[in-house]
Amino acid sequence: DDEVCCEPKECPVFRNPLEKTQQPKDKFCSSIEDEGECRKAFLVLEMTQNVTAVNGTKHTVKDIALASCKFDTEFKLCRVDINAVLTGCRGFEFEEVAEE
Repeated sequence: DDEVCCEPKECPVFRNPLEKTQQPKDKFCSSIEDEGECRKAFLVLEMTQNVTAVNGTKHTVKDIALASCKFDTEFKLCRVDINAVLTGCRGFEFEEVAEE
């Protein structure tokens, strides 16, 4: 499939609900108390990068990053694993949380 041919090998794990659970847009790793739930959880984040094209024009490019949650056993809390942020996975979307 052209859409997934060139993505990182870790991406399929994030599509398997038995291995990973995408968190709602308004839920963060720090709100998860259960260690097992934390280890399966991940966030979909929007990244913005400024790039310069070959012809010198500047553009802002938006991309999606998948951030795994990790349970910190020392402090007994769930947090984003900054060493396990993954980009290049297809089929994930970032949606803004509606303001009330």
